[in-house]
Amino acid sequence: MKQAFYFFIATIMVLVIGCGSDKPKDLRTEFRKKIESGLGLTLPMMAPEGTKISKELIACTAQHMTDTFSDDEIKLIIDSSFSERLKNPAKIMEIQQKMESPEYTHKYMQTCATEIYQAR
Repeated sequence: MKQAFYFFIATIMVLVIGCGSDKPKDLRTEFRKKIESGLGLTLPMMAPEGTKISKELIACTAQHMTDTFSDDEIKLIIDSSFSERLKNPAKIMEIQQKMESPEYTHKYMQTCATEIYQAR
């Protein structure tokens, strides 16, 4: 239950903070950074006490998670107005459910942990 709450908070942060601006930007990179920031806040709280989660693992997980979203989904999250998001509730809910799923995050954490271990 506690994990679901933390995933919910991280998802809300990404969806709400991702309001559009006039500056041209690399939306995929910005989205990855927001996911990385959210994971950096939530994963240490969910880990067993005394466990350190490396920044390398968080960055890798964020990259893999970002790669699963289409450009249109990322544009909707990062570079759209609040009213635009309200016009697409089904898509927003689909994205939110995907991001809140612990299995989704754990899948990519395991992939990254394996990649990092094999690289060493």
